[in-house]
Amino acid sequence: MSEKGTLLTSGEETGQNYGDLFNPEEEAVVSEPLASEQPNKKPAWFDKIRSTVAVNRNLLLYKVFYFFYFAALGSLVPYLSLYFKHSLLLPAHFVGILLAVKPLCLFVGAPVLGTIADKYNKVRLVLLVALFSYIVMNLLVAVVPPVSVHCLSDIHNKLNISHNHNATNLLDRTGKSKSGHDNARVTIGNTEMWEEAWLFDLYTESDPKLYKNAKVVFVIILVITIAGELIGATSNTLADVATFQNLEIRPHYYGEQRLWGEIGWGISAFITGSIVQGQYRKQTDICPEDVFDIYRPFFYVNAVLMAVALFVSTRFNFQDADKHVSEKCSLIKSLQIFTKIEYALFGTIALFLGFALGSAETFLFVHLVELGASPSLFSALVAVHCISNVALYYGSVYFLEMAGHIKMLVAGLLIYALRFYYFSAIENPWLVLPIEFLRGVCSASVWCALATYVGTPPRVGATLQGILHGLYYGLGRGLGQLIGGMLIRSYGTDPYFRYFALIDFLVMIAVTLLIPFLSSRATIWMSLSGYTPLKTNQTECCPRIYKVLCFSGTKKPAKEDK
Repeated sequence: MSEKGTLLTSGEETGQNYGDLFNPEEEAVVSEPLASEQPNKKPAWFDKIRSTVAVNRNLLLYKVFYFFYFAALGSLVPYLSLYFKHSLLLPAHFVGILLAVKPLCLFVGAPVLGTIADKYNKVRLVLLVALFSYIVMNLLVAVVPPVSVHCLSDIHNKLNISHNHNATNLLDRTGKSKSGHDNARVTIGNTEMWEEAWLFDLYTESDPKLYKNAKVVFVIILVITIAGELIGATSNTLADVATFQNLEIRPHYYGEQRLWGEIGWGISAFITGSIVQGQYRKQTDICPEDVFDIYRPFFYVNAVLMAVALFVSTRFNFQDADKHVSEKCSLIKSLQIFTKIEYALFGTIALFLGFALGSAETFLFVHLVELGASPSLFSALVAVHCISNVALYYGSVYFLEMAGHIKMLVAGLLIYALRFYYFSAIENPWLVLPIEFLRGVCSASVWCALATYVGTPPRVGATLQGILHGLYYGLGRGLGQLIGGMLIRSYGTDPYFRYFALIDFLVMIAVTLLIPFLSSRATIWMSLSGYTPLKTNQTECCPRIYKVLCFSGTKKPAKEDK
């Protein structure tokens, strides 16, 4: 079948009418000749090996960007709560607000800035400004002074708390000998304070006026965070837009680009976590300025890595859309797409999956701490998550070809139900590792299915991706953290995980019943870009590593896209 044969006229085969928002015959994307038009020649073994390790230079730029962008986030973001807690000495509810406001800013900022980028054809400029705002935001947070500069030992002296007595109590809880109180206080006491206590409570007990200082510090950081996140949160959205535009009619290869971000995140988060854990063990006292010395290099590393990502993004190749600059491209018109029943259902599923993501990634670690998890378990868990996500990002090409978008979302709902119930059933925290090898199905595969379902249709690509990021990573994740936190505070982690597993399973059944309806409809990208799904004999059926699963007679494309 020729490329022209895959085009649809507006409303002809899809039965959809979006008015003047889109004209598929004008916006048709011209791609490379397909393998079905090439002679069917069986490749040699050497050619198979070469195609497996070959890298498409046109897409290498986006792999590099994802690596440095997520490496920058992984070097700092997972440890911001500890920085707020120990260096700035903020109370728990202030820290919770600062962390919860980030996804809510994404929910607001991503669709709005995506619309501006589409309407005025300034996707590159908006992306560069967003990345720069992240650099400035984190550097400004790094210079905010702490609530108090007094060390923990000074607070103990004011409250007449004996250091030796404190160390003895800690040893009692760990079941170790009480001998050698001074050494025990150095190696164990601070670790216990780091994991369990909110130091602000002790500081305010010694000086109630410190709460006013905490309010000032909180407001300063909140203003910086809101301003930075409203602008910077759309950076990932616009990077995805650039990637999809360069993938052209093969958006299902998105996972092969995005997996490099997971590799960057895993490497930087593991290194940062190891350094933080080692530095805390060396501390003989908890002093805000000394704790800041632990985290200061990570702010600088974050800025450098993000600057590299910014430089790489200047080389992005965006589609020329000068002819689309008009008032027709608006957020309201893009939202009208979701008035179609199939797309409204899709948005609801994305919102629920975001809720599940926020609950799992936020409260799993809380639950494991309650079970007595050690820092070494958390390091192992980061490695397992990274391996699982990388494998599933790479395999998403194969699964999208074999199962389709909706079935991949159903698989994600099923694994979420299994994981949440499993969390509530285990008593040994180390038993969480086996089930977490399936985490990639919930995060990597699900996100690839969501992102490729929307794609980047002409004229509204950044807007629609902004809406999707806002629903999934913004509102959904934020509600999962907020509502989940309130329910866990009232009922505990075990009941919350158990009942949420039941709710998730019921949602999965409902979506499963809708598969025939949703699968028979074109995705948003296909509807607005005018393409039908590529036939199996027109595209590579799976990534290189999965070729053993493909039929030997399947035609291969003339150009590899890895």
